[in-house]
Amino acid sequence: NNNNNNNNNNNPLDHLALAESIQREFNSVYRDVLLDEYCADREHDVEDFMKRVPIVGMGHSLGARIQAVSCSHPNVSDKYLSMGKGRRRIRSGRDGMIYLGFANWGASSSIPGVESLERTVRKRR
Repeated sequence: NNNNNNNNNNNPLDHLALAESIQREFNSVYRDVLLDEYCADREHDVEDFMKRVPIVGMGHSLGARIQAVSCSHPNVSDKYLSMGKGRRRIRSGRDGMIYLGFANWGASSSIPGVESLERTVRKRR
């Protein structure tokens, strides 16, 4: 329920609120630092820079989950992953994603489907 997400912004486990906050911060840094640093003297190059330089999301553990929420939840992806100049959208989404994680258990215990994948691979050998 979206109302619950909006009312629980102080909940440290509200992954949607975390994703929105992190995306807002990223967009601010992208605009205020990267674009300012690399395009300050060449305002006409801003659009070229935004199209040419890839943005790759990366996260480990909870960070990976937050990246996944950012890219897949419409409240975040539609609102924060699109970038532009004025009302004109120049780019949207990420050019790639890197998710990292580990578990204290074997892959077959911690990742659903790994056992059947392992059996399939062994049959093909």
